[in-house]
Amino acid sequence: MKASFKKILSVFMAAVITASAFFAFSVSSFAEYKGKVPIIFIHGQGAPLGIPNEDGSFTEITYKIDKNKLVEAALENKNVFFKAFFTQDWTDFCDLIVDTMTDAFSEFALDKNGEPYDNSTVAWRPTEASIRNNWLKKNLGLDTFRFDYDWRLDPLENMDELENYIDMVLKVTGSEKYAICGRCEGACMILQYLEYYKDTHGGEYDNRITDIVMYSSAALGASPIGEAFAGKLYVNSDAVERYIYDNDFGINKPIVGSFAITDEALRKIVTVISDTYGLDLACWAVNNVYAQIYVNIVPETLRNSYATFPGYWTMVADEYYDEAKKTVFGGKEDEYSVMIEKLDRYHYDIMNKSEQIIKEAQSHGIEVSNIVKYGFAIHPVIENCDVQSDKICSVKNAGWGVNSVDLGKTFDKSYTDKAKSKGTDKYISPDLCIDASTTWLKDTTWFVKNLAHKSFPESANDIIFEIVNTDGMDINTNPGYPQYMFYDEEADGLVPFNPEVHKTRLDNYYSGAGSSFFKKIKPGFRFLFTALTFIINFLMPPVKS
Repeated sequence: MKASFKKILSVFMAAVITASAFFAFSVSSFAEYKGKVPIIFIHGQGAPLGIPNEDGSFTEITYKIDKNKLVEAALENKNVFFKAFFTQDWTDFCDLIVDTMTDAFSEFALDKNGEPYDNSTVAWRPTEASIRNNWLKKNLGLDTFRFDYDWRLDPLENMDELENYIDMVLKVTGSEKYAICGRCEGACMILQYLEYYKDTHGGEYDNRITDIVMYSSAALGASPIGEAFAGKLYVNSDAVERYIYDNDFGINKPIVGSFAITDEALRKIVTVISDTYGLDLACWAVNNVYAQIYVNIVPETLRNSYATFPGYWTMVADEYYDEAKKTVFGGKEDEYSVMIEKLDRYHYDIMNKSEQIIKEAQSHGIEVSNIVKYGFAIHPVIENCDVQSDKICSVKNAGWGVNSVDLGKTFDKSYTDKAKSKGTDKYISPDLCIDASTTWLKDTTWFVKNLAHKSFPESANDIIFEIVNTDGMDINTNPGYPQYMFYDEEADGLVPFNPEVHKTRLDNYYSGAGSSFFKKIKPGFRFLFTALTFIINFLMPPVKS
């Protein structure tokens, strides 16, 4: 009996010692994690999605336009565009576009209620073991407690999983508090979570949250989505030239001998074509055709692809929302009634009350910060593409209504003089493009120039940990993180922004290539293209589609 008792005791003591050693190791490893509390990181689009199999695995699904099928379709229908243009019968052309997009999204689109086909879902199932494994790893940064979700869905449908994940993280780490950071659509998820928690906990607030950090936020809209859903596509020749100047495409195609078409050669070619109005004519042709046929392409294409994602509708700005619904669902409101009800619920109860939701969080002692990227143009296929942005989200929307000027412009002297008289000139960016005093988060909003929406260097993540780890941090707390910073690509770091030293490609474009003599006289001639449009449309037979 005594021997048995000793044996049991020894096993028990071994278990205690093992558990204690593991706990000590965990605490030590947790010290290597940069956050004083776990930071729940909710990213934007990107989590792999799949269809669950009986063995517990997932068959990944994706959407992409099959280039081979597209080329084959173009070869089989090589005369479809010219036939449509000269006869103005666009039926075949529209069908080709719609069929191509529908095929690309055949596995990925949701149904008319905004629900998945074939039970497709996020291919990520966190467990306490997997969370602990991430926690014990080094250098995972924000991804240590990254929450993956089905970003196609109405955010409300992801809330149970988010709350369960937060509870598991707190249990594994032993922390009583946590912070939450939302990037892009993740910011929309944060807004929804704050309201969801109250609704499911008798009106109580989640007092475990210490900080909320919005990062490249799409909470007030992402321009390419809102304008595309509203059918407001427009190709501007200056914007196209600017886009080619500002981006690398990896082009290096040999032509003859040592001569090759490269990115730099393409820029020069496009500049010449633009200066001689060739680019204007090409864009005019595209815009004229689009204006004639968009009703027969855009709504059906969107209903078979992106517009079935309630998650994407969370990023349709209020200014485009009504027109977007009319464009996508016009005449089919009854058919899509369940979907529209979901979209309206989020738009009116969450997005349009976002400032109220965030201010209520602040009233409960939660520190709220915002990080906005800028210095880039939005893709040149929407009407409003000249605003300061990170290529996806405008500074105005990401900065909660902050005032900024269009690309290539600065605040005039009267504006800066007025700011000086009010004592708010300290909030104006060194390049005179942004006035942070015009956002209600003026003391806890940081702006980083030369950092694009989809760029996430470690140095950019460091500021998030600094914000969370420092009680009451604002733009004046740490000299290393002033309100305006610049991303130095060579050093791979954030530095205080000095416009005399730090130049982006667009800065160089507007001081050189974008300010040529031809650019300056173009506006006086553009009315000719408008007149030409009216004449051609008058002479052409009525559009058929």
